[in-house]
Amino acid sequence: MKIDRDYVLAYLRKVKEQHGGYFGTDLSNLAHEIRVTLIGLKKRLGKWLTEDPAFVSLRYLGMRRPTISRNEFKEIENRRDKKPLEIKKHILDDLNKERNSAGIPDIAKKTFYRAAEKTDIKSSFPWFACKNIKLPSTYSVREARDSLKTIFTFSDLKTYGGADIRAIYDRWMLAREYFSVYEVEPIVFYPELLQRERQLRSLLSSIPPNQQEAIQARLIFEIQAVFLIECLDIFLEENHSPERQNSTINECFQAKGREYPPKKCT
Repeated sequence: MKIDRDYVLAYLRKVKEQHGGYFGTDLSNLAHEIRVTLIGLKKRLGKWLTEDPAFVSLRYLGMRRPTISRNEFKEIENRRDKKPLEIKKHILDDLNKERNSAGIPDIAKKTFYRAAEKTDIKSSFPWFACKNIKLPSTYSVREARDSLKTIFTFSDLKTYGGADIRAIYDRWMLAREYFSVYEVEPIVFYPELLQRERQLRSLLSSIPPNQQEAIQARLIFEIQAVFLIECLDIFLEENHSPERQNSTINECFQAKGREYPPKKCT
């Protein structure tokens, strides 16, 4: 019996919209529906997958559909991304509360933890890989953490007369150079940090230096990004006087071969 290409394509695209791809059980159901053998359908599909561009985006996800829905997978990913220190069991408990409200059986612990592992990118620093942030081969969590005390800090930036404008600018320049190894702009990450910037340092201090390095690295990066934005803001605010702007700001920027006013955190 001839297998209708367009029908198969429409069927698998619909499954993809619902689950992100198709499973072996979907092929079995389709073969039964169009009254062909599963072997015959797989053979024809294999040919289309290699020769027909319309089938390229279709993904085989395994023999059987998992008991965790696609939306639940997304929820796990989002929670792990926004709250890196959150205990996995808390995520499982919340998902099961939603299931109980909908009259759906709980997710088994083994099933949940297996799904949680799949959300992790296989990298020593998965969050950086996910955000396409480059880490130099010489990157050290210990050294990066130390930089929060020596570079990304507002200590020693005041004089008896108030803020030390030149010291603030020099500190910002030093932090900017240090941060440049990531090859990203801190302003890109600042909006999502506004709600929790005050918690970043306390979260980091709760982690011993020799534990959870991937989480440490992310928190350190976020603290550094926040510092760069706020340090520049303070520098500009301290120079609100037109008279000081014409002298101190221009002098600082010209001494470094830079233009004033600068582009935001560039």
